[in-house]
Amino acid sequence: MAKIESEGLSLGYRLRWRIIYTLLFILGPAQQTGMNDPHVRMRAERAERVRRARAAKQDAEPDGTPG
Repeated sequence: MAKIESEGLSLGYRLRWRIIYTLLFILGPAQQTGMNDPHVRMRAERAERVRRARAAKQDAEPDGTPG
């Protein structure tokens, strides 16, 4: 089963992220290429935070198995 992409992210972070993402959609610059596009950059930063949270959670578990 696929894990939720909000794993390890606080409610405040997710709310702030969604507001900024939406505001950039409405008021932000035109679509750009690659990491110059703020939406692409925000999604990449969020994915990195989720990856770090999953790694920290796995490191905290003694035998490496969830649950």
